[in-house]
Amino acid sequence: MYESIPSLSGRAALPRRVRNWCAGPQAASLMAAESAWLQARLARYFGSYLLRYNALDETPLTTDVRHQIRLGCDSLPQDLYADESGWPVQPEAADVVILQHSLEFAGSPYDLLREAARAVRPGGHLLVLVRNPWGLCASRSAPWPQAHRLSAARVQEWLAGLGFAQEAPVFAHYLPAGWQGSASRLEAFLLKKQWPLGACYMIAARKQVHAAPLQRSRSHRMK
Repeated sequence: MYESIPSLSGRAALPRRVRNWCAGPQAASLMAAESAWLQARLARYFGSYLLRYNALDETPLTTDVRHQIRLGCDSLPQDLYADESGWPVQPEAADVVILQHSLEFAGSPYDLLREAARAVRPGGHLLVLVRNPWGLCASRSAPWPQAHRLSAARVQEWLAGLGFAQEAPVFAHYLPAGWQGSASRLEAFLLKKQWPLGACYMIAARKQVHAAPLQRSRSHRMK
């Protein structure tokens, strides 16, 4: 489901607050799970350009994609400053685009996803990481009360409409942060089961390559 937030005032400051939350100790195990998933996917990809919208940190990712570019709003240091619905990027220019906890705080999540999809070349990849609003241990402290509630099914529906083939969503981080070390076997068991109750879900999508439409020849009938 997608639930709009009644008031979007102060949304420009949200990326920094999200970044600070993700850098805190309460998010360490969640970020570790997301980083492991990201690096596993990036190990398969190559190309020239990787775009990260409102990146959560300044550390470059390990990838064979040659150039990594951070873009986003002006509340964070960026290589390119961009409005969520108007990226200064040529269409179909990027091999990989990453949206990590960006959709939840966008003014219009669909518009942001559409702009990211526009930047991906045919055959390129879009990696989406989103807080699961029905996660058993999803944080409900600030800034998350201001986040959109986006289900995996809704984001999958949007991606399909934008022309992306998708892997099944991967759910992660089932147990509270304080339990991760002492209950690693239980966390591993829940990860294997993949019940849709993890604190986050991650979707890898590939932009489909469509053949050029055939042009119908006109036939002239003789009376």
